[in-house]
Amino acid sequence: MTWKRLGPLHWIDPETLERQALAAGSGLIATERSLWVVADDLHHLVRLGRQDQLLGKGFRILSGELPKELKARKRAKPATECLIQLSSHPESLSMLAFPSGSKRYRFRASEIRVDTADKFVGSREIDVSALLGFLSEHIPDLNIEGGVILGEKVLLFQRGNGKAGCNAVIDFGLDHLRALLHGQFMRATFSPRIIEMQLPKIAGVSLTFTDACVYERQVYFSAAAERGSSTYDDGEIIASAIGRIGPRPDLLTQIEAAKVEGLAVARSDESTTTFFAVTDADDPLSPSQLMEVKV
Repeated sequence: MTWKRLGPLHWIDPETLERQALAAGSGLIATERSLWVVADDLHHLVRLGRQDQLLGKGFRILSGELPKELKARKRAKPATECLIQLSSHPESLSMLAFPSGSKRYRFRASEIRVDTADKFVGSREIDVSALLGFLSEHIPDLNIEGGVILGEKVLLFQRGNGKAGCNAVIDFGLDHLRALLHGQFMRATFSPRIIEMQLPKIAGVSLTFTDACVYERQVYFSAAAERGSSTYDDGEIIASAIGRIGPRPDLLTQIEAAKVEGLAVARSDESTTTFFAVTDADDPLSPSQLMEVKV
């Protein structure tokens, strides 16, 4: 089991044409040609080429402007924490950039379309407050950090880094997500399974979910051991881990002194699964790192 840093991530803002550090990478999808990344403090999606992995091009997916002052930006950021692959058709790929819901203003998602040449086609902003509002009534310190579609089910990953320590997988039918995307979500018929999960501790600090991905019907997750009990304030990062969901979560590897926030399978063979991972240093002045992890 090995891991290595491929380098720091930067992106080109399509409106200013400026090169900037991608400082808070939080969600990741890998396709044949590209890596698609969202950051929790941007209104943009970033495409990284498989050959030129460290400098990406940005595409706006949320409206509005964010403050430049760091504390004000943190308060106003959309907290887009995961990318969910909705479908892959011969003509296009669709993704959902999904927020944490950890604050009441963090309820904006974006449905994104990409063609088969990995060209950004467009996006549509969606209010997901109906779903996240329901979940916040049933889950203390709501903080959605990952999501996958597995057949006709949606799995959302709740990060238990709040005071309540509720680390969980939220399981519900894909039809509810489709209804949400079309403004037809019905609370009266929504009854998700909320499965609390205890992950191991590292140096006395519990691991909590930070992302998830699916490959050949296997669900993998990343998790971070971070000191503290706040979904808003950052704590000391001890380590991260990558694991697989089963009857009990199965840890596959540990990554020291890094906070993995985005995870995608790069390739797999009979003996090895290789992941791409994106880190978040919790420092707006420090670029996220792209990592390759083999297990």
